[in-house]
Amino acid sequence: MSNEKKNTNAHNDTEKFTRMERLRSDQLHADLPFQKVFNNEIVDLIDYTFDENALQALDASFRDGRYNVFDGKHRLSGIRRYEARTGKKIDIPVLVRYGLTQEEECELFEKLAKQRRRIKPMELLESAYSRGNKFTVDFVDTIRKVGFLFDFTDSSRNGYIHLTRSPIKIYKELGVDDFEKFLTLFYKTWNGDKKFIKEDFLNGFYEFYTYYKDEIDEDLFVKRVSLLSDFSVNSRGEKKIKDIANLIFNKYNRNKKKYQNNLLEEKKYFFMI
Repeated sequence: MSNEKKNTNAHNDTEKFTRMERLRSDQLHADLPFQKVFNNEIVDLIDYTFDENALQALDASFRDGRYNVFDGKHRLSGIRRYEARTGKKIDIPVLVRYGLTQEEECELFEKLAKQRRRIKPMELLESAYSRGNKFTVDFVDTIRKVGFLFDFTDSSRNGYIHLTRSPIKIYKELGVDDFEKFLTLFYKTWNGDKKFIKEDFLNGFYEFYTYYKDEIDEDLFVKRVSLLSDFSVNSRGEKKIKDIANLIFNKYNRNKKKYQNNLLEEKKYFFMI
């Protein structure tokens, strides 16, 4: 059967056939035991670059009264985030197989996985930019306006923004104008040195920036903090980001006799001189 259906009735689970249907996101289940790979960066990009006209059908199996998505977990998760963010509801195209056993689902998943080429975040961004997606165009054009190069590659080079996850997170939180100010200060201070264009350092600088962006003397900041050459810390995760933020704080607010260290959570004691 090739007709696309929006609503389905109960079916005999042993009858084997395949058809295209339109289903709601809350009708679909995608937490199958063999789906261990999950990339939040991809899901975020699907959310913010979503185009219903370009949506590729998900693959699912109807078994035990439930639609099990065995190919398309990232797309489904991105659609759910898009729906939650915008309040819109999407009728999702799903190629549904009926009559498969759990073992047959696993076999089909393996076959599709071998055929499928893994898409990189930069490829999604380049595609969205080419079709004029506003979120992506504003994000990329702001990076280029500041002075960084951005050519949709993920190789580390001086002057290039080659990351997606942290810059996009910061862009979403700051908005276009504040993101431009943030990147401008970052660019002026370290001149696009690839040593500083790393996830941990970028997040550490952002941690500092969110506390003091309205109090920073930009010229003084560039003069003092551009001398920072070593940002290695003996910590990991969120603590590492906090420690890098404190390194920046102490380099900028260098009069240590008058000001204590580690004041990121004590804004009332912070003075720029």
